[in-house]
Amino acid sequence: MSAEQTDENIDQLPAVAKNIYLPCKKCDENRYHRVLAHKSKNSAKLECEICSGKKTFTLKKARKKATGAKKKTATKRVKKNSFAALLTDIGTEGTVPYSMKSKFDEKAAIDHSKFGLGFVTESTALKVQVVFEDATRELVHNRGN
Repeated sequence: MSAEQTDENIDQLPAVAKNIYLPCKKCDENRYHRVLAHKSKNSAKLECEICSGKKTFTLKKARKKATGAKKKTATKRVKKNSFAALLTDIGTEGTVPYSMKSKFDEKAAIDHSKFGLGFVTESTALKVQVVFEDATRELVHNRGN
């Protein structure tokens, strides 16, 4: 393998006992690593030739498949009627633009730049739970200087 090859452009595992040029976590430098063994069809055990540090190398394609395509979010789906009920109970008068520096109390109506109109249902010292039309989200607040 050439010295220019990095883990971004490796599309298949190198053969056992071959060298591969990758960053070494222990040396904190790019170094040649010897392939000790293939752990699976997408990962191999490597050893740095300078410090003898061992690491597992996994192909980028395999990492994406293993971690999943979608990120898990901490949002909860909201029933349309709960948002509508808050809309009629609280109303949109006094809607305040959302800012993490501002402090929000329960039953406050906020206007978030990404999520739109929302209503605070719970408030703690540094977080608020806000019901938006599509989901319930936890947002930070009261982080002013």
